[in-house]
Order: sequence, then structure tokens, then C-alpha cells
Amino acid sequence: MYRRSVSCVLALMAGCFACGLSASASAGLQIVDQSVRVGLRNARADFALTFNQPPLSELLTVDEFDRPQGSFQYEINPDWDGDPRHDPLDHVSVIIRGDEIRIANDLRIRDVAPAVPEPIAGGWGKIRGKVPFAVSGDTLSFSVPLKLIGDNDGVFGYRVFSTDFGQTETMLQSQVVPLGRTVWAGCLLLAAIALYSAQRRWGGVTA
Repeated sequence: MYRRSVSCVLALMAGCFACGLSASASAGLQIVDQSVRVGLRNARADFALTFNQPPLSELLTVDEFDRPQGSFQYEINPDWDGDPRHDPLDHVSVIIRGDEIRIANDLRIRDVAPAVPEPIAGGWGKIRGKVPFAVSGDTLSFSVPLKLIGDNDGVFGYRVFSTDFGQTETMLQSQVVPLGRTVWAGCLLLAAIALYSAQRRWGGVTA
């Protein structure tokens, strides 16, 4: 029920964003789609963000207060246990922000706390690591080793939002619970049994 509700909320929000974009061409950098795919074999999480426009120009443009014209931020709870009864964002400890892309053309992953005395850190903690990113049209993507976000099983909660000169524009919340090999094997077995039963029912297979 929880996951179904989250999916409905995300779909509704995406629809609202699309309507807003068609109504106003100057709405700022907004997220219209997002995804995270976890590969347990290589222990990485692949992130993708699709915006209402190509994002680089706004990410690289700052105002007199050194705030990007448009940016984004992920807040991650690597300790979520996958139980839908527990808040997936009750212990956010890792931040990934677009604000620092203009500094070294990469994405910096930081601790939430304790804060470090660096103006570019935005009041967040020390750098855990850096990863490259790619932009194709309106979509920005990057890949992060699970250990870099403090996760070891691919189960984590997160939210992501876009900003306009520091003010929140759009926000999406989700969680990642990848299916293990045994689950996939079970699904394939059930599918094969269903197919076999259907073929026998319609005369495609004889005993």
C-alpha cells in the first residue's frame, strides 16, 4: 500500500509539473522525472534526473550571492531497512548537490554533519567523494558506488528536489529496494508455470 501510494503521488506530481511547465516558460529548473537503478553485482547506484530544460546553463550561472540560478539536491538515508512502516527519510546522512558542479565539473557527495567551514559546502559536512556526471538533452545522469553513500545492500531512502536561486522548486520522494537474484528466479519460474498452464489449456502442449 505504501509503495502504491508513493507511486500515485509521484505520478500526480509529475502531471502537475507538466501542466505548470506548459503554462509558464519561465518556471525555472524543474524536475519532471527521476530514477535510481541499483546494480548489486557492481555495487553501484545509477541516478538520472530529467528536467524541463537542459540544466547546465542554470547550474553554471550564479547571482551576486553565489547561488546557482537552478540546481538540485539529493538527501539520502542509507540506513533505511526497507520496511514500508518505517520512514525512509528518518535519518538522512548523505547529500549530493548540484551547487558545486561549477567548481570542478563533478558531483560532490557530502556528509550531512558536522558542518565544515567552507562557503561552497553550503553548511553541510565533509566531502565523502566525487563522481563524474553526464548531460544528454534535458537529462543529467551519474553513477555512485554504494559504499560512497554508506550503503551495502542497495536498500536506501532518498528525496530529490530542484532549486531556483536557493528556493525549492520541485520535490520528489522515493526509495530503492532492488529485487535479489532469488526473487527474480522465483518470478521467472512462476511466469514459466503460468505460460505452460496457458498452453495446456489452449491445446498448445500435450501431456
